[in-house]
Amino acid sequence: MKKVVLEVFGGISLVLLLSLFSLLFAQKANAMIVGAPYPNPFNPGAGQQTTISFSVDTSQYVTVQIVNQFTAQSGTYNSYTYQNVWNSADTVYYYNEIVKAQVARIYAYANATYYVSWDGTTDKGTSPSNLCQRGKYYFKIIPESYPQYTVFTPVNITQWNADWLAYIRQARTWIGTYPYVASGANTVSRDNGRGTNCTGFVSSVFREMGYNLYYGNFPADGVNVLTTNTSWGGGPYLKYVGQETNYTPSSYTLTKQSNILVWKRKSDGVNDHVTIATYKTSANGWFIIHSSAANNGVYEEVIPSFYYQGYFYPPFVYYWIAIGSGN
Repeated sequence: MKKVVLEVFGGISLVLLLSLFSLLFAQKANAMIVGAPYPNPFNPGAGQQTTISFSVDTSQYVTVQIVNQFTAQSGTYNSYTYQNVWNSADTVYYYNEIVKAQVARIYAYANATYYVSWDGTTDKGTSPSNLCQRGKYYFKIIPESYPQYTVFTPVNITQWNADWLAYIRQARTWIGTYPYVASGANTVSRDNGRGTNCTGFVSSVFREMGYNLYYGNFPADGVNVLTTNTSWGGGPYLKYVGQETNYTPSSYTLTKQSNILVWKRKSDGVNDHVTIATYKTSANGWFIIHSSAANNGVYEEVIPSFYYQGYFYPPFVYYWIAIGSGN
C-alpha cells in the first residue's frame, strides 16, 4: 500500500515538475531585458537625447514607441473626473496616447543587445516646435511576436515650460490630431481618430505643461469659470484682458502671442469657439492654432477674417496667469 501511494505522489510530482519546467521555459523563451534610460531626466531643448538598451531571447522584430503620461498601461484608457460648467461631476477619457509611433523598428537577434535613442521629438509639428515639454513619458518596447510581454520604461523631460513661448510650442505638437469632437463628447486625446474640441485642446496643452488643471471638453461659453476660484480646486487660471474693437486681425491692439482668443457668435451672443494666438505678420495679421470643425482637427492658420467677421464679434482676449501675458 505504501509503495502504491508513493508511486502516485511520485507521478503527481513529475507532472508538477514538468508543468513548472514548461512555464519557466515559456517565460525564458519570450523574455525581454530593458535597460534604464540614460540620461534620465534629459533636456531635448539643449540638444540632449536619452538612450535605452534591450535584448530578447527569441529573434523577432521589436518596435519602440514613446507614449505620454496619460497612457493607461493596463486597459484601454485612463479617466479624469472634473467639475463642469453646470457644477456637476463629469468624466473625460484619455485613451492610449502615442507621442512618437516609431522611434525604431529593429529585427533583434536572440541575446544580442540593441540601443535606441530618443531626441524628445513628437510625430506632430515641425522642428523646432515638435519638442516635448517637461513631464513624464514612457518608452514602450513591443516584441512583435509576443506583444503580451511589452515593457513600459519611464523617462522624464526637464525642458523649461513656464512661459508663453513654451505654450505655443506645446500646442504645435498637437497639429494633425483629428477629428474635431463636439463639446460634451468626453474625449480629449492626441490619438488620431479620438480627437478633441477647441476648449479641450487649449486646456489640455496647459495641463501637459505640468500645471494642475483639467477642465475637460467643456462648452466655449463656460470659459469664464477659469477666471475665478474653481469649484474643483485652484484658480483663477485665466486673466481677462478685454475685447478687441477692430474686426481686422492685423489691427488688433490687445492680442499677444499665446493669448486665448474667445469668439462670440453675433447671432445669439454665445461664446462659440476658443483659439490660441501664435504670431502676427504685417501682411496677414494674426495666426491661430485650434481644433476646429472646419478642418476636422488641430491646425494652425491665419485668422480667416472674412468668415470670422461675418460670424463672430471681435475676439475676447485672455491669458494663462501661470505663463504670463505673452509677447
